[in-house]
Amino acid sequence: MRYTLEELYESNIALTNALKPMFTNLLDRRFHDFCIGMTDAQIETMLGVVCSYLYGYFYEDLVAYDGEHENLIKPIFEKRLGYDIAVKMSYWFTKYQKISDLVSGEISLMQTSKVTSSSSDATHSAGGTLQKGATTPAGVSAETSPDEININMDDNEGTRENSVETNGFVDKYTNHQQKFVNASEVKGEREGEILREGSIDELLNILEKLPASFSDEITKALQKHFIFDYEGEKRGLYA
Repeated sequence: MRYTLEELYESNIALTNALKPMFTNLLDRRFHDFCIGMTDAQIETMLGVVCSYLYGYFYEDLVAYDGEHENLIKPIFEKRLGYDIAVKMSYWFTKYQKISDLVSGEISLMQTSKVTSSSSDATHSAGGTLQKGATTPAGVSAETSPDEININMDDNEGTRENSVETNGFVDKYTNHQQKFVNASEVKGEREGEILREGSIDELLNILEKLPASFSDEITKALQKHFIFDYEGEKRGLYA
């Protein structure tokens, strides 16, 4: 004897409540563990959505499991149906959230891609030039000392400090002198955002699929648990 879904459960709420122990019973966590990253409240919400689609489509069709009494059919039907729902629950819940965002306008249907880029660079430079000349009288031996020019660039707590030092700049035979010192800092930042929008054809294609394609996906994945009653024969007429 086979029963219709309507005969076994008076509504999708009754079907949902019958499947809840499969996901929440602490003595049997097999189904619950399939729902990766989902809370009990999210599982209950998604279970209600799935059962609404399921009951709305199959309520007049026959449950595929045969038995003398509905109490013998329900346990195996709920167990196998619960397994098939559980293994796809996380995927369906994620997809359900995205569809909700699309329909509510949280995500733009026209936006197909987005690229954001930013960069910054800094260039520091310091330099110095030492130039001097001397006229030495004949017969006088000059005393020489080394000429040095030192350039330092220090970053002190985020503040750039540049300094130029020269040694041996003046001696007693130098009659003219020049010194050139320079320091510079260049810093730049760039940021850009590129958005790509789709065409009206792409928008209409997405709208056409929502939310009907989601319900079709669920009913097709679970239809093996039912027999279509095309001729309208119900209430135990199939043995």
